[in-house]
Amino acid sequence: YYGLKEMNYYTVMFGVSRALGVLAQLIWSRALGLPIERPKSLSTELLIKQLGK
Repeated sequence: YYGLKEMNYYTVMFGVSRALGVLAQLIWSRALGLPIERPKSLSTELLIKQLGK
């Protein structure tokens, strides 16, 4: 597609598009004054307990 002949370029294009998406979300979050997301680290045991409820 789009004249790309090398298969390795598809991986690069995918990575760049993901990075641009994250960057766009970061910019919107800062523009709207939303807090920085800090996900918690959960153990497998705790996840199983949470899903069991």
